[in-house]
Amino acid sequence: MARHVLIVDDDAQIASLLGILLQREGYEVASAQSGREALEQVEQETPSVIILDLHMPDMPGSEIIERLEQIPGLADVPIIVATGDTGADTPKGAMMKLTKPFNISELLAALEDATDPNN
Repeated sequence: MARHVLIVDDDAQIASLLGILLQREGYEVASAQSGREALEQVEQETPSVIILDLHMPDMPGSEIIERLEQIPGLADVPIIVATGDTGADTPKGAMMKLTKPFNISELLAALEDATDPNN
């Protein structure tokens, strides 16, 4: 089974860098720069895991999570929240929160956990 990651971040440089790193690790990667774009993309292809920036220009990350949970087949897709807000709690519905800048090995470990079929 392919490990497909959707990166949702309004910073194109961060999304591009993460995408390159994850592709080198064998992940298929797609990206979205807004909540609306993310919601449209998941309707076309269900990712194995979503990496979501909490602070998006068109809607807050918590709203994106709520909307994703309402789409049939997406309620069980793990969401890893990435944020620069050190005081932010892990939103309901998210698997975990990583604070930017985060260690790439921490992200890779979280992705392995999220895409492990035995979990």
